[in-house]
Amino acid sequence: MIAFVLVFGGIVYLSFKHTPEATLPPKEVGTTTVSPDQILLGAAAPAHRTLLLNITPTAVDVKKLETLNQIIANRNDNDPRMDSELKQLSPTAKRLFRDRYQGLKDEQRNARSTVVFVMGREIQDLNDVEFMHEVLTESPCHSLENCKSIAGSGRNERESHFEGLDETTLALPQIHALKGLQRVAQDSTQAHDLVIRARAEIQAAKQSSVPKVAKMAEEIEKSWIAQ
Repeated sequence: MIAFVLVFGGIVYLSFKHTPEATLPPKEVGTTTVSPDQILLGAAAPAHRTLLLNITPTAVDVKKLETLNQIIANRNDNDPRMDSELKQLSPTAKRLFRDRYQGLKDEQRNARSTVVFVMGREIQDLNDVEFMHEVLTESPCHSLENCKSIAGSGRNERESHFEGLDETTLALPQIHALKGLQRVAQDSTQAHDLVIRARAEIQAAKQSSVPKVAKMAEEIEKSWIAQ
């Protein structure tokens, strides 16, 4: 009887010892959870997506923003630093400038136009054109005191004399946006898709509710068609 028990026990032990490895749970070697964003930012990720996430400004970017702020505060569009320090903007500097533009009141027409002028000289990709689009599609500014206030029909002689000047001042951001797009639209060295998008924005501006902007867009279109 004792011998039988020993033999049976041996058989049971050997059956467990030789269990095929396929029945064992798989080992987890270096398993990590990867989010969709991490996958997107891999080798196949679009370059612009990586760029938008990498927005840490450098010391040079911050310095350019400081210079822009000083020019705006001094209200001096003829500051020589406009043509020396506020050129060759990095994508991150442009992001800072766009944020600065959004932080300005609608009534600060000169300040807003200064930002658009600087950015309009630096149109290099579709993100830059998109900013010009945002400017061109803003609601019209009707008054330097209150953009949303539509002036009354009664005008004295002095107000009528300066009416044309006021119209230009109120539309300055859009005027500089059109000029920036015009440079791209007529530049044969620019990428084809950039030229097409710039021309499309100019053509759309012909429908602007601001008469001066609509007229300027028509004149620009005629100039490149005539070439």
